[in-house]
Amino acid sequence: MSKILICDTDEETSAAIKQTLTKNNHTPIMTTSGAEVLEILRKDQNIHLIILSTWVGDMYSHELIAELLKKEIKKIPIVGIANYINASLRDSLTDLGVKEIMMKPIKEEALNALLGRILK
Repeated sequence: MSKILICDTDEETSAAIKQTLTKNNHTPIMTTSGAEVLEILRKDQNIHLIILSTWVGDMYSHELIAELLKKEIKKIPIVGIANYINASLRDSLTDLGVKEIMMKPIKEEALNALLGRILK
């Protein structure tokens, strides 16, 4: 099905996302580093979705998204995941092009619904 790149330093969240994706025949590609996200995307142009935490280990998601846009990877949808989000952060992420933001803990049903909306 789809290759989905996940970048999060929270092991529990990453494991839950990976389990749901695998169960639905998607191929999860896991990382904890923004630099690794850029490297993976440089090598693999066949990624269908990027799921990013608001903190990706070595940079804030804003920095990473700006880098992705510079590299013209904007055709790949980006979903944010966060422990907490306020209106300012939500607005700034959506202004950058983030399609949706999910709150942690990630629920399987909510993730499946999101995948259905974005990967249709």
